[in-house]
Amino acid sequence: MELIADCNDARSDGRFTKLELNSRGPKAGKELIDAGLVTALEDATYELHDYLSHQHSKVQIEAYQANKSEAGVFGAHVRHHKKKGVRDPDCIHCQPAPNA
Repeated sequence: MELIADCNDARSDGRFTKLELNSRGPKAGKELIDAGLVTALEDATYELHDYLSHQHSKVQIEAYQANKSEAGVFGAHVRHHKKKGVRDPDCIHCQPAPNA
């Protein structure tokens, strides 16, 4: 579980180093490999089995955060400008639509 959380925090798509694998102790790392939960890769890194089948990828997380950020900007525009009848020349949402 800790490796899954670490991979989520690092947005590593389930990949990590030997140091990270053995940070819970070399015995625990070996048990994860023997159980098929962790796979050794050719580039001397490791990967959690089926990580991307159950967790969001780095690209998905970044897209979600970008959409959330964009929605937050629009929500602030609605709250502070539209509902109050305020027009801010620096706000991209306050600008008149082209051909309007």
